[in-house]
Amino acid sequence: FKTASMCQIYGKMGVCWGTPGIGKSTAVIEYQKTNTGVIVVDPIEKTSTRAVLEQIAEQLKVYFEHNTTVGQFIENISKKLEKNKYIIIIDEAENLKVDIFKIVRKIYDKNKEYCGILFVGTHELYELLKRVKNGFPYITNRIGYAVKLDDLKFEDEEKLIKQYYPNVNKDVIEFAAKVCRYNARNTQNLLDLCHTFTFHKDLELNNAIIESAKESLFI
Repeated sequence: FKTASMCQIYGKMGVCWGTPGIGKSTAVIEYQKTNTGVIVVDPIEKTSTRAVLEQIAEQLKVYFEHNTTVGQFIENISKKLEKNKYIIIIDEAENLKVDIFKIVRKIYDKNKEYCGILFVGTHELYELLKRVKNGFPYITNRIGYAVKLDDLKFEDEEKLIKQYYPNVNKDVIEFAAKVCRYNARNTQNLLDLCHTFTFHKDLELNNAIIESAKESLFI
């Protein structure tokens, strides 16, 4: 949340990346729910420039037609962004083509007093931006915040697990965390399955149940 907030308040372009499954997309959704002026773009692999612009325009309630040009999109989106503290967050940004980074940069340049940009993704995003740096420095030299997200810590795993099992002991939490490799998505999948094993039998979570659940998951 801190990186997104800094980008939005100060009109900065930022990037944050981390291991798949640590909760990046969940955090993006939660930030949008709890803050105003948040536009979230979730591009599919090999998405088009128009598809990204349409997602932004729809959330800003900017009218467009099938023949609206890229230039018209940029102009109309920019007018809507004027004098408001917006942030455009592009999740899974490793799916973007270089041309889309260029377009987002143009939107940013027109509105950086009012609108921040945050690219969120995996290590592939970081590697993509490193490759882009040599050929297109006018994209990367605008990045004011670059943050590598850490994997979960024990305290994070503890909070997740205690939502299901408030009385679980620390040895079991540590075992589950190691099984899940301190990954939020793995932990959530494991807990969902463990819960089906223990709910009707009123059992407390233990290592044997975790091992049994692990056998049914790709962890």
